[in-house]
Amino acid sequence: MTRALEKLPKGTDALDRTYSEAIERIEPRNFALQVLSWITCARRPLSSLELQHALAVERADTELGEDNLTEIEDMVSACAGLVMVDEESNIIRLVHYTTQEYFERTQEKWFPNAQSNITTTCVTYLSFTVFENGLCQNDDTFEERLRSNPLYDYAARNWGHHAREASTPCQGVIEFLECEAKVEASIQALLAVKRSLLHTNYSQIPLRQITGLHLAASFGVQEAAKTLLRHPLGIDSKDSHGWTPLWLAAKNGHEAVVKLLLETGKVDVNSKDICGETPLLGAAKNGREAVVKLLLETGKVDVDLMSLLGWTPLSCATRNGYEAVVKLLLETGKVDVDLKNTFGQTPLLGAARDGYEAVVKLLLEIGKVNVDFRDSEGLTPLSWAAANEHEAVVKLLLETGKVNVNSKDSFGETPLSWAARNGHEAVVKLLLETGKVDVDSKNSYGETPLSWATKNGHEAVVKLLLETGKADVDSMGFLGWTPLLCAMRNGHEAVVKLLFETGKVDMDSKDSDSWTPLSWAAANGHEAVVKLLLKTGKVDVDSKDNYGETPLSWAARNGHEAVVKLLLETGKVDVDSKDSDGWAPLSWAERAGHEPVVKLLLETGKEESDRPSYVLTTCWNI
Repeated sequence: MTRALEKLPKGTDALDRTYSEAIERIEPRNFALQVLSWITCARRPLSSLELQHALAVERADTELGEDNLTEIEDMVSACAGLVMVDEESNIIRLVHYTTQEYFERTQEKWFPNAQSNITTTCVTYLSFTVFENGLCQNDDTFEERLRSNPLYDYAARNWGHHAREASTPCQGVIEFLECEAKVEASIQALLAVKRSLLHTNYSQIPLRQITGLHLAASFGVQEAAKTLLRHPLGIDSKDSHGWTPLWLAAKNGHEAVVKLLLETGKVDVNSKDICGETPLLGAAKNGREAVVKLLLETGKVDVDLMSLLGWTPLSCATRNGYEAVVKLLLETGKVDVDLKNTFGQTPLLGAARDGYEAVVKLLLEIGKVNVDFRDSEGLTPLSWAAANEHEAVVKLLLETGKVNVNSKDSFGETPLSWAARNGHEAVVKLLLETGKVDVDSKNSYGETPLSWATKNGHEAVVKLLLETGKADVDSMGFLGWTPLLCAMRNGHEAVVKLLFETGKVDMDSKDSDSWTPLSWAAANGHEAVVKLLLKTGKVDVDSKDNYGETPLSWAARNGHEAVVKLLLETGKVDVDSKDSDGWAPLSWAERAGHEPVVKLLLETGKEESDRPSYVLTTCWNI
């Protein structure tokens, strides 16, 4: 069947005729369509055993009749080549991706009542006598329940989704939702997730006091919620997390159920859960625009109620970039746009940090936000946007004319420092174009934007900074490192070249350990950089650090043969130069076993006259 399908033209008509003709030939047709409807409409792939149980369920059953189980081979053969079983996963699926596409497009024709039928099967299964005991008291009992009832997991997690999509009310739903023990059993399977073999007590969910209305509201099953609302008790009841039916419906965006609950006039729209979150905050956090609108229209919601972590509906919506929700909240005129959360962040800062341009624009347009607000670490919206390469947001903030482009955070970093550090060329360019940035601003460790850019090898940014003519190319930062030393240390050849081209760098500048750029390049084996330095003719090839080691010593010590060769070719190095412990380059190379380097040094004919003793070498190795 699969090979035949591959040969067909990709046009829909040819495939549709093939599938339609195949289905018309199926006998017994009703059973085959039942199999196909489950495979097509299930919300995840089903195992063969799950499908066997699904097909064996009959309305009003209180337990599964084992005699009703259909053999896998019979299911496959009944579908005339349209389905297959994956041998590795034991998943039963449609034979080809075009088969899935076909049935999804033609559901109404072949199985119009699939969602209702699947819902009825699921709630019937969840209503079996075995679930009347409610929650399992430990993992072993719960896992045994899962093994003994293969459809349990799927039914608990998905019955509500099928019920919500069903075109007609489904049998058994209300009876199931009105049974507290069965609701609890389904919730246990719905929420229990074993994350590892060592994850114990995972089935002992802390969620209690859940009613059928909670469950219907969470899944958005409107008809079931409507029926359950006839019983006035429990309309606004809280489960152990403080979630009311309204809270759950709002968080999950079930507009119709939210409307039903609001129309009762018996729900607290500002009810808080154990984290201090209201239905409005839950809806805003998840971008549920229609629900936010409904809640605001009541005129009773406190739009600035803060959670225990300091989140408001506005800060949640901005944090996640939900432009439409932000707009609705701002239009109330009742939100404090500069309200800080527990982390010291305002809505504008959060939106700028995450690059939500449209949200930033909305906040700026109201003209009331503090555009230069500093969080607990001293970062402003501009700093965050620059650090995270949100070019459009940086542009919007600069256009306000109200931002301090040289604002420093707790570590002395400016927006330019952050952009240069992270290599954000376009942002650096925008900041430089203001003509107001301090190009040589130093952080707490004396590092400038140029230092950061050279250290991290951001060639384009280095070029932009040098072109200003305002960057100090020999500025010393952390441990006395200049931009050239930063580039050398990390082997950024292209950056080194750019610095050389300025004609202003001190080729022999020393850091706090008296290492020169040549020392760093030689020690780390950066051959191309060493070649560049030697080519200038301006470097001291025998410069000693605080321990008396020369570039040749370091190259020999670390076995960098190509670098040793380059240094020797200058004819200017002291091959016998000894460090403070009396070790010469040859001594280091011999000790480390770098034979090619030893050979090069011996070929110079300038062996050191006083090598360290055997005792010293042995002790060192110990």
